[in-house]
Amino acid sequence: MSNNKLDILNFKGDFDRAIYLQHKLNERVFSKTEIDVVYSDFTNWERNGLLDVINNHQKGSHKKLSYVDYVWVSIVKQLRGFGFSYDEIKSVKKTLFSNMFEDKELVKEFLSKKEYISKKSGMKINDLNKLDVNEINFQFIMIEFLMINIMGFAERTVIQCFKDNPEVVIPLSKNLIQDYQEVNVTDLFNRFIHKSHVCISLTDIMQNFIDQGEVAFESGYPSVLSKHEHNILKAIRHNYQDLKSINIRFKESKAQMLEIKMMKKVQVESRILELIKNGEYSTIEIKTVDGNISHYEKTEKIKL
Repeated sequence: MSNNKLDILNFKGDFDRAIYLQHKLNERVFSKTEIDVVYSDFTNWERNGLLDVINNHQKGSHKKLSYVDYVWVSIVKQLRGFGFSYDEIKSVKKTLFSNMFEDKELVKEFLSKKEYISKKSGMKINDLNKLDVNEINFQFIMIEFLMINIMGFAERTVIQCFKDNPEVVIPLSKNLIQDYQEVNVTDLFNRFIHKSHVCISLTDIMQNFIDQGEVAFESGYPSVLSKHEHNILKAIRHNYQDLKSINIRFKESKAQMLEIKMMKKVQVESRILELIKNGEYSTIEIKTVDGNISHYEKTEKIKL
């Protein structure tokens, strides 16, 4: 991946390069093996419409992914880990891949804050006065906008996703919160701030293809959970409908190991053989009723 890394210093504070960066982020440079997703998941997500990785090569050649694809696939992986269904993820996708400039009233409201925009972006007031909201025809989808915003401000940025309202996606960073206050959309927070949600760090994902890695981003939005707490919650939410029990082992006041026991019904013995062949670090206990296999209990160990 080293050849595909971006230097954030080439874009920080330089919003004149936004169009160039948009094209750059859509260059197909990654193979599927460069993303930490198993091939079967990748195939299932494509088949079910969660991914739209267009093969722009000749038939039979490998599909390449763009930087935008990389971020979206990573988001899908985390949402699946937190128990989001395919339909719920499709709702998140619809929001993140919608055009940011379709809502002309919102664009008009934002452009009315010329002094704020000028101070933030470096654009001259005279240039802003020449902009006609009805003639603006930019094609920036939300996920592109957020990635460009991250590169331009080098700020830690997260998105909040809501399982009960998957069409609602709230991006948060220090400068985005200022934007919300300027255009008076803070009522969105008031409606959803107390609802249960999943928080996904876009900067944690993007640091994998940024030259400077994690240190490239300034601290802007604090994480409520520690890395250990996040991993524990993620493990609990994964396949939670099959969850039977969880044991957390601690060492020196820090969580070291999770033991997750899941119970699933099975219909054929071949499914048991498939589980055994996977070679996972787990214990499988088979239960029978009247001599027939009824279900199995699987205890998976996860090192934190």
